[in-house]
Amino acid sequence: MLDAGSANVRLKFLAGAFCLFLAVLWLRLFCLQALDCRMFREIAQDMHTRRITIPAVRGRIYDRRGEILAISVPGKSVFVSPLEIKDPAGAAEALSQSLGVDAARLAEKIRQRNGSQFVWVKRLITRQEEAALNGQRLSGVHYRDESRRFYPFGKMLAQVTGFTGVDQQGLS
Repeated sequence: MLDAGSANVRLKFLAGAFCLFLAVLWLRLFCLQALDCRMFREIAQDMHTRRITIPAVRGRIYDRRGEILAISVPGKSVFVSPLEIKDPAGAAEALSQSLGVDAARLAEKIRQRNGSQFVWVKRLITRQEEAALNGQRLSGVHYRDESRRFYPFGKMLAQVTGFTGVDQQGLS
């Protein structure tokens, strides 16, 4: 049996260990809430807010008589999400038939970016290509609305009005 002295020592040791545990826990909480609060505030802010640049639609350019020299027209671009595609070669072959892209090259791009959620297939497709692609109902294939610049007079005034690339950024 235990004598009263040994039980008293064990009880004091257990109470001391418990108090030490509470002191360490209190110290850690103090460090997290008081000393490291800026870091955790920034992490939370990054998780809850994100900056997304929304591109503005380019305006029309008129000449002095009011005729349109340049205008932005809506279009669609095609991209795939490699995470949603189970058969990259089959998807690439189907996309190449509809869009006229190189199937082997596209399949390789999809395989290389297996952890990614975004791979461009073709930018600014025609309505015929869109109709052909919609008929196939492929999983992992998505559209992105974009606009492209249209010049009614062709390249004749391109040096005067300026011209843009696929990303609607001005080119010199």
